[in-house]
Amino acid sequence: MSEEQSNEFEELINQLESSIDVLETHEKMDYEIPKLYYKMVFEDELSEEEKGLALKGLVLYLNYKREFYETFIKSHLEDIYIKLPFYFERPFTDWTLSLLQKSIQDKKPSEDIINKICDTISMVLDEDQHPTKTLNNGFLLIHKILVIYPECISNIIQSESFSSGRLTQGLILELIFTEYKESMYSICLD
Repeated sequence: MSEEQSNEFEELINQLESSIDVLETHEKMDYEIPKLYYKMVFEDELSEEEKGLALKGLVLYLNYKREFYETFIKSHLEDIYIKLPFYFERPFTDWTLSLLQKSIQDKKPSEDIINKICDTISMVLDEDQHPTKTLNNGFLLIHKILVIYPECISNIIQSESFSSGRLTQGLILELIFTEYKESMYSICLD
């Protein structure tokens, strides 16, 4: 390993060590900081950008600490699912989709949330015209909803995204260009 590679590797290890320290500190403080992120997401005085950053912080933490989801977030799902579609004017981001993927098995999504997921898929197709992480996450979430809550199919069919053909177009892109079809059902059932 060259000296430059060695220095880069050392920096990566230092970042990892720092991240572990932060996670342990949050745990010792009874998750005070992630709870603050949660409050910030729905704070009226904050801008869309600030709320988006708070949501990103919350979801990043949830990605590393399932216990925080079980002990705090799970008991707040009712509030989250009511507020989430209305606190962000734009369609859902990857962070919102990630939060929904983590919690969908514990709480049935409302029609507003399903519409927002479908709108997100349409928006991504309008902007990118090719498969992206957001598009893939949106479809994985739709399929997970259909597996867990088959009665929600009418909400999806009634969405503007479905009636305009955008949902079908996106699904075809996913099936053609990604490994989506092989992994879809196993991910839905995780």
